[in-house]
Amino acid sequence: MERDEYQNWDYNNPGISFSLTWGRITIFKTTLRELGFPEYIHFMFNTDRKMLAIEACALEDPGGHRLTELKTRESCDVKSLELMRFVFRVCGWKEKVTYRVAGKLNPAKKRVEFNLSEALEIVEGRLKKPENLLS
Repeated sequence: MERDEYQNWDYNNPGISFSLTWGRITIFKTTLRELGFPEYIHFMFNTDRKMLAIEACALEDPGGHRLTELKTRESCDVKSLELMRFVFRVCGWKEKVTYRVAGKLNPAKKRVEFNLSEALEIVEGRLKKPENLLS
């Protein structure tokens, strides 16, 4: 693959990565900062629009995931093989590939939203440009 097939990631923006192989969602610190470094989060997934949102929640809220070491690491992993299988199936993603998606803060709803249709493949540790994803 040639050098111009790849692009750089802007680590100043919220982001998330998905790995079915490892059964985990990696939430970047920038995403957690937008949410105010919550102790608990939950995911909301609109399968028709392929939109995923993360918002802070309380311990007693359904589907809540407790986050640890929020401010000391550059990311936080949430392990859920069941959720990963569901996301990969709905999005039609390749099982052995890791995907990364940029997010946007929705201040009115106090959540970070991700359009999974805009996911980028990570190939050999680098992001493949979208126009090369179909090849």
